[in-house]
Amino acid sequence: MEKSIKIYDLHDPAQEQDNIEYWKGKSAREKLHTLETIRASWNKFSDKNNGEKQRLRRVIRVTESS
Repeated sequence: MEKSIKIYDLHDPAQEQDNIEYWKGKSAREKLHTLETIRASWNKFSDKNNGEKQRLRRVIRVTESS
């Protein structure tokens, strides 16, 4: 497999087309693996509580019916 690097201008429309062609050539397994890698990286870098996961608070309000 020969590796190559392409350098684009910021707003070059050819970049989008090349990205589409690149991902069309990947299998579903490779796409899923890449997505999981990105997700894990995001979770690692966005975690602000030193490893503790933030969760939504549960709020329950008990009322009496009349």
